[in-house]
Amino acid sequence: MSLSPDLLELQCVIEGYAREFGLDFFETRFEMLDYRTLNQVAAYDDFRRRRLFVRPGITGLAQVYGNSLMPWDERILYDIAYVRRCGFFLDLSILLRTILVVFVGERRMTRPFTDSAFAVFITPPDENRVDKSQI
Repeated sequence: MSLSPDLLELQCVIEGYAREFGLDFFETRFEMLDYRTLNQVAAYDDFRRRRLFVRPGITGLAQVYGNSLMPWDERILYDIAYVRRCGFFLDLSILLRTILVVFVGERRMTRPFTDSAFAVFITPPDENRVDKSQI
């Protein structure tokens, strides 16, 4: 599977900066990326693209509320909720909850997004809604 033209251009720009600043290892790291994931990110709508506003860390809301046990769209909702509410105390609670998940287990800590306290901050787009501007 090949990259879209926009992603190929982005790859060339990033590799050029990497060579310019002596970050030769970066070029090989970029090749290790899964192109399916890059194409998936390129296909995000505006709502899902919000999850890219913060850099990924070692843990997160989706990871402490059931990471591998929940569907991908639900993980995105947790990530967007974090973007909307990020701060010191939320980061501290995620860190403490991560420790709890390690000891108690992921299954016991799983909670659907709609049942979480973060659901009030996010209104997911209605996939079945017709956009009147496109008619």
